[in-house]
Amino acid sequence: MSTVESASISAIVEEALEKLSFLAPITPDILAHRNELSPIVGDEITRIIGFRANIAENLAKVQRERSNLQNLGLTHGSAIVELPVAGLAWDLETTGFDEPGKPCEIVQIAIVIANSNHRALCFCSLVLPEGPIDAGATAVHGLTREVLLERGARPLAAVWAECEAWLDETLGNYRPLIWAAHNGDRFDRPILSRSVLKATGRSELPSVLSAPRASFVDTLVMARRAGAGRRDAVKGYTA
Repeated sequence: MSTVESASISAIVEEALEKLSFLAPITPDILAHRNELSPIVGDEITRIIGFRANIAENLAKVQRERSNLQNLGLTHGSAIVELPVAGLAWDLETTGFDEPGKPCEIVQIAIVIANSNHRALCFCSLVLPEGPIDAGATAVHGLTREVLLERGARPLAAVWAECEAWLDETLGNYRPLIWAAHNGDRFDRPILSRSVLKATGRSELPSVLSAPRASFVDTLVMARRAGAGRRDAVKGYTA
């Protein structure tokens, strides 16, 4: 019997006992009232048996539905998650902003598979940059070189290799990917693209970052369109 079944039946038994408790003050000898108790107890036992049968039936339904979901690949364990299209909500933290002759570097990358109900489907890793981290950037994300070293941050080449392996292991190497970042067109996407090319030494971006498999959307652009002409538009999401 499962924990849920046990708890449910215990609650019913307690309810039955509470109903029967009214007999305590009116009889010194329970045997004298056995004829009165029999139908009441019998009814409660019958109800418990019926309730347990309903629980068993519902449990079987849940197990069948879970099995169907597993067959469709919509559960996550060691198996690949089968989603028609994977929506990746992602974000970067960097050493600062690009300056002439001084491009910024990535210090953290985070990716969540947004159209999955499984919270474990995410990738997040600190990255150890080659150059310094601007004080203004540290004020935003709280990361310094010392903090990164203490937390075991690794160079982007190692982190990106792990990230690609995670995407392939979780989603396969063919599923369409939609990358969604806030202000991604102007900030995150160009930084990630050039950083990956530099870290990997490739001349072309990997399939997870390039067409036809990958496409990118900027949620800032979407928010501005959705909030155009509306007084209640949230400035923090449209500025």
